[in-house]
Amino acid sequence: MGHDFGLQLGADIVLEHVGIAGSAGVPTVEEQQFLGLHPAGHAVNREVIAANGFCGRTLGHHPMRELLRRFLKNGPMRRRVLFFLGIVGMGVAWSLYPSENRYSPMRCTISYLGSPDDDRNPAGWRTYQVGMTALLLWMADMLMHRHRRGVRNWVSLGGAASFTLALGLAMILATVWIPDSRSGHWFGMTSGQFHTRIALWGIPILGLGVVLDAVAYLRAGGALRSLWPFHLYAGVTAFGFQQLMEWERLCREDRSLSHWPGDGLHSTPLWEWIFFVSLMLHWGWMACRREPQAIAAS
Repeated sequence: MGHDFGLQLGADIVLEHVGIAGSAGVPTVEEQQFLGLHPAGHAVNREVIAANGFCGRTLGHHPMRELLRRFLKNGPMRRRVLFFLGIVGMGVAWSLYPSENRYSPMRCTISYLGSPDDDRNPAGWRTYQVGMTALLLWMADMLMHRHRRGVRNWVSLGGAASFTLALGLAMILATVWIPDSRSGHWFGMTSGQFHTRIALWGIPILGLGVVLDAVAYLRAGGALRSLWPFHLYAGVTAFGFQQLMEWERLCREDRSLSHWPGDGLHSTPLWEWIFFVSLMLHWGWMACRREPQAIAAS
């Protein structure tokens, strides 16, 4: 009896210190289970308490650990936070771009925001890295969500799509941390040249993954009309490449034209921005759509 009273008193101190006791000061069943006071969690949770060091010197760290645990376990909240951090980071990086360098999506690529060169973004390129990394982690989280919901067999078209999309995403993430800069040395190339090489491989791989995902969806029994976001994305992409190829032809025919960045709808940076934003929208649809039942075996 004395042992139980001491345990209860210790629990009251813990609950008061970490701020999880109810308004009446009585712990809930879940809290009792966590502290080892309830039969359902008596043995197991005493070990948890001991392992986590519930003593005076560590109690102050518990709320932070609990917040981190909830963040990692709560998928929707985690994705919202990553997306928010990504958008804010990109916006701040853009605002830090020197006005004399005149950033414009018509003549500056996305990666210019992450370049430390003096004529690009020497003050905000690290902020860009944080923001773009958060956006890519959001995309990775959405990809895992899509895979868990609809693909249970890696040896399938759906599994191949997941692998290809993940590989392309990893390559784009690498370009974030290898800045588009005229300085640096990577395998006999400048940082910017190596950055471009990786991007030129990563972008087609992402495109292949999107196509594999659409084919897997159809083979699993999905309706063709349900793929209208894919059709829209493919149409925008095809139109963009047609504009860029047309500019290539015009530049070959008229040497007076400036190849970079391209005029109007022929602007390469403009279409890079359009492709990236369209990909993010399509990525969100892939993760949240209603999957056919048979996709796991497609």
